[in-house]
Amino acid sequence: MPEADRWIEQVSSATGLSVALLQQIAELLDTGAFSGTAEQVIAALLDWLDAHPSQLLSLLRPESLEEAFGTPYKSLGDDEARGKHALLWLRKLLPIWLSGVPLCELEKAYLGRTTNLKQCKNARHFVSRLVPDLAFLAGLPGQLLAARLRAAGDETPVSTVLATLSGVVREGCDSPDSLAVRLHLTRSVSRVAARKHYDAIRQHIQPGSPNESFEETLERIRNADIAASFDDLDDLSGDS
Repeated sequence: MPEADRWIEQVSSATGLSVALLQQIAELLDTGAFSGTAEQVIAALLDWLDAHPSQLLSLLRPESLEEAFGTPYKSLGDDEARGKHALLWLRKLLPIWLSGVPLCELEKAYLGRTTNLKQCKNARHFVSRLVPDLAFLAGLPGQLLAARLRAAGDETPVSTVLATLSGVVREGCDSPDSLAVRLHLTRSVSRVAARKHYDAIRQHIQPGSPNESFEETLERIRNADIAASFDDLDDLSGDS
């Protein structure tokens, strides 16, 4: 491998993933597949896995998949069939998680019913075991791009979407802005409440640049919070 291409070996060493697998993701970077919103990038990753379903078992811990999807998953004959089965569920469950709704909504999707959800055992397993692995997967495009830029001596920042995508998935958000609200409020505020706050101030959030730092994203959120609080004061004074 030429010296200039050692960056992918470094990512391989850091992640424990094969160079061949990482090369597939790097090639998608070059096609522009990861240039959209957070949700579009996640969809592009799932589209790639649809074409290579057995790769899913290299990216997510097999035991977590077995616990999440049970006997129907474990009884399948090979990794490709298991990958396809898991991907069908991930396409169903991941958007629900990213939308910031309560865990009972995830549990309803798991069970296919709206009653007798008990302690949302399946949803809690999804969040505690699968979401960290999905966050790892979501971080790979940004990690690869950052390594390649460093190797080339290119100081262009990675896009905000790619730089934050791992955190977006881990925290159950759907954009850098909603992630910034979640972290701005701190974890003393529930994920569901943070999402409601994001929706409440969204009209006050000024657009950011595609390659801004996350600190700049947080600053836009702080400013939106201030603007929203002034609006609330105006509403109160108008009612008095």
